[in-house]
Amino acid sequence: MVELEPLHCLIKYCVGQSKAEEASILVTNLREARDFAHMSLRFAVRIQEVDNGAAELFDVESGKKLGRMAVLFDETGTVDHEQWTWIDGNSTTALH
Repeated sequence: MVELEPLHCLIKYCVGQSKAEEASILVTNLREARDFAHMSLRFAVRIQEVDNGAAELFDVESGKKLGRMAVLFDETGTVDHEQWTWIDGNSTTALH
């Protein structure tokens, strides 16, 4: 059996207009970190009853930015809509 080296990630996130918060997680790979950040960010946006949030993921050991994401909910029409975006690494591409 192969032992996987855990990836220690720092998630810096902001929901609506609130101040930035941080959380630390141990995962097996970047996909798992991204999924965790997306689910957590989505849940935080819903419970705080706002329509948007953003997060950045960093490797704790190296300090390297792994990527960033945004989530946006639009409930103004007849069909609720969720949009989320993930951008790898240090890219400065806009999240919207």
